[in-house]
Amino acid sequence: WGLMTPLYGGVPVTFMLPVAFLQRPVRWFQAISHYRGTTTAAPNFGYELCNRKVTQEAIEALDLTCLEAAMNAAEPIRDETLDLLNTRFAGTGLRPEAMSPWYGLAESTLQVSVSGPQDGEPRRLRLSAEQLEQGRAVSTEADDAVVIIGCGSVASMNEVVIVEPVSHRRLG
Repeated sequence: WGLMTPLYGGVPVTFMLPVAFLQRPVRWFQAISHYRGTTTAAPNFGYELCNRKVTQEAIEALDLTCLEAAMNAAEPIRDETLDLLNTRFAGTGLRPEAMSPWYGLAESTLQVSVSGPQDGEPRRLRLSAEQLEQGRAVSTEADDAVVIIGCGSVASMNEVVIVEPVSHRRLG
């Protein structure tokens, strides 16, 4: 995605070594601000690291109004991470709807489901932890709810079905 898509589309791209990001996470957002990046991607831990390591002073120097889509994939997406990011970086022009959760699998050549700015803020489901342990997704407003971040719609080239794990029978 990060290498072939820009080459195929003739789109300028800026790469950063992962170690440069890990040493100083603010570099990522500084590069977006400086080069007027419109799209970026990282796993949830990258956004969480920025929440923990980027100072308020550094945040105040950023202009992220250019950022149209910030993909978040490759690991579970935490609602606490999104909430804190939206709060801490709001003054930079980072819009909550720019957060774009994705779900991918190598077996699907990465992309299974995607969301984007056109979908608005990422959808959140509050599910009963007790019911999840029983294999059921039941909405709840209870304090101990597990919050699941939606990863958008199934990409057009894919078909996703739910099957019973033992019989492999397709479920509704």
